[in-house]
Amino acid sequence: MSKISTPMKTIRRLLVATDFSATANNALIYALDFAEATKAEVVILHAWRMPVEAATPYSHNLYLELEKEADAKMQQLDHDFLYAPKVPYECLVKSGTPVDLIEALAREKQVDFIVMGTRRAEGAKTWLGSVTTQVVKQSSLPVLVIPEEARFAPLKTIVLATTLEKVPQLTELHVVKVLASIFEASVHSLHIHTTDKEYTLEQQKFQEALDGYWGGIPHHLFTVPSDKPSEGIEEFLVQHEADILVMSYQPHTLLDHLLHASVIKQMVFHATQPLLIAK
Repeated sequence: MSKISTPMKTIRRLLVATDFSATANNALIYALDFAEATKAEVVILHAWRMPVEAATPYSHNLYLELEKEADAKMQQLDHDFLYAPKVPYECLVKSGTPVDLIEALAREKQVDFIVMGTRRAEGAKTWLGSVTTQVVKQSSLPVLVIPEEARFAPLKTIVLATTLEKVPQLTELHVVKVLASIFEASVHSLHIHTTDKEYTLEQQKFQEALDGYWGGIPHHLFTVPSDKPSEGIEEFLVQHEADILVMSYQPHTLLDHLLHASVIKQMVFHATQPLLIAK
């Protein structure tokens, strides 16, 4: 029998994945400040693996050498960023496939968010950027992606990009409700509407349900006409102050998957605000 998960009521624990790069270090600093504001704990993971071409009779020695190097880097990270901890934290170094280790540890530690860094534009070519996109696609947990220039500030405005398509998807927005409640933030629901396209009955029902979903949380619905969702979102973020962008990753068909994954990938590598992928 599968275990039924309990809806999140507050933020208890974050998992920060690091490759010790400047981008990852910035994501760690953001996560520590975020954890302090929400009274959460932080688990820091570095996942390393043996190069495939290193499988030789001498690979055991190389394994020990790489393990020692990874441990030393984590100790240095601890020294540089955690010398005066304001939140409970744990540092872990594990060998294996990063995406699998991140997902397994996130479940083992019962974390609420996975936090990772990304670089603007050129991020798609970096190791961390590659792992970040894989985790976004494969993880069953919310993923908080931190651009390298992002700095933490208490959330005042949360922008939620929504397709307004299916009323049951409101359950996926629970994490947004939690964040808005913790920080007493307002929610700007953003719908990028294809030019000259009529709203469907389902979308109209969704708008009504969405309006009643937030309860006492200040909220507004914005509609931006655009044939290119990622450009419409970026344009809105430029014109409106936003502390975090939230997108839901729940494709229901192959076409949904292709279109939605493309928009999210664009935002992962182009957004300057932190991006939360709700699951």
